[in-house]
Amino acid sequence: MILGAIAAFIIDKKFEWAALFAAAGAVLSFFGFIHGTSLGVANSAPVALGYLIVARSAMRSPGR
Repeated sequence: MILGAIAAFIIDKKFEWAALFAAAGAVLSFFGFIHGTSLGVANSAPVALGYLIVARSAMRSPGR
């Protein structure tokens, strides 16, 4: 659902919302609520880093 929301916001050129959802996805995946095998700190850190990269890219988009 989060990835779909990010994609929809990017298509609609609502980059601030895409960045917000990507940051939320980073937090949720960092603690294992999504994309993790169990709850804990840094359970799926590479996935969280990917969400942060998407958030940073959305904030730096030329259409902003």
